[in-house]
Amino acid sequence: MKLPWLVGGDFNVILHEDEKIRGLPVHPPKYEDFVFCVNSCGLFEQGFERSPFIWWNGRSNAACIFKRLDRIFVNFPFENMLPAIEVEHLIRTGSDHAPLVMSCGEQTTNFVKPFRFLNFWTKHTAFMDVVRQNWEVDFIRDPFFMFKQKLRRVKEALSKWSRETFGDIFKQLAILDDIIRVKEMLFEEEPSIENRILLQKAQSELKKYLSIEEQYWKQKAGMTWFAEGDRNTCFFHNHVNGKRKKLQLKRIEIGSGVWIEDQEQLATAAVDFYQEHVTNEGDPSDFSLLNNVPSIVIMEQNLELSRLLTIEEVRIAVFELSGESASGIDGFTGLFYQTCWDVIGADIYNMVLHFYGGAALPKSITHTNLLLVPKKPRVETFSDLRRISLSNFINKVLSRVLHDRLEIFLPSLISPNQSGFMKGRSIFENILLTQ
Repeated sequence: MKLPWLVGGDFNVILHEDEKIRGLPVHPPKYEDFVFCVNSCGLFEQGFERSPFIWWNGRSNAACIFKRLDRIFVNFPFENMLPAIEVEHLIRTGSDHAPLVMSCGEQTTNFVKPFRFLNFWTKHTAFMDVVRQNWEVDFIRDPFFMFKQKLRRVKEALSKWSRETFGDIFKQLAILDDIIRVKEMLFEEEPSIENRILLQKAQSELKKYLSIEEQYWKQKAGMTWFAEGDRNTCFFHNHVNGKRKKLQLKRIEIGSGVWIEDQEQLATAAVDFYQEHVTNEGDPSDFSLLNNVPSIVIMEQNLELSRLLTIEEVRIAVFELSGESASGIDGFTGLFYQTCWDVIGADIYNMVLHFYGGAALPKSITHTNLLLVPKKPRVETFSDLRRISLSNFINKVLSRVLHDRLEIFLPSLISPNQSGFMKGRSIFENILLTQ
């Protein structure tokens, strides 16, 4: 369906049994045809505000029935044409149906929202099945290309699965809050076992989404030291907002007292500044200076450093790294690699072997995100910002494998006078010697 479609009105049928309260039970055969029709036409709902129950039979107590019968569906061409769509359910006046109002905002600038892996996905029972089903590909290429294509397939599958499984977390919380209010009212009017079960079921669903919301904001906050305990959603949310305000850059001085505030000019100035300061000059492959450094690595150590890697070494390197750290350009956190090791471990091992066998790293591995963190409260120039590189997790694995091998021999290769940044040594040792 390539043309933009909008379908709305009273369909006189529900999409799920949870969209009806009281009355005779609704069995799947009564609404499966409607669900199949909606999916076949590529239609979906935009979400809404206010109570989800559109229709009320006008009765009270045991004869009271609420349903969701009125909807507005659109397809992807319509959403792309008018992205800022909002649907609101008004109060019933003079009818047993609540009116629906759809508003379309002004055309906004479209941008590609980057994929971000959400750690709470791993706790769902269907998560591993989604990864396993989409990891396999029907072609053979070099390990780097294969890994890139498999990650892309899993990204698309997880994004679709998340929309279908969790939906919009914050809209779901608002909807569930309205549902519980209605069911609490019904239980107060008639405190029967059936109404109590319906109320507890809705409360259980709300608690599930509250837990998901807390995990979402905890990951956004990046506070790995915070212990599990009571719900701290407000705390994490405030911490994220504080970080965002701190990282906002509204104006910058580019020299000679010239300030710029336009966002496009700020972006251009930032790119020019860091291209000038980060770009390498000269030939980085000239290592002739190393000829003046004496060789102190013995043959046995060299053989140990050069021997073929084992899959266990790679696995240890993956699990030594933090699974909660910020994701790189590919959007995957370390928790994805650790949770899915049984599925993707062999591909990671082949890629590491390929690299240590002499293969050059492609851009899909080496690309990083530059995060600019203020050095002081008042940022005036780009020199007041510290650069932090957010690398892809697999890039960290490659260096961690080498780190684990070198760690054994470094104490014998580095002078005892160097006491800082060495395992088993302390920088305070030199201070004590001086005193």
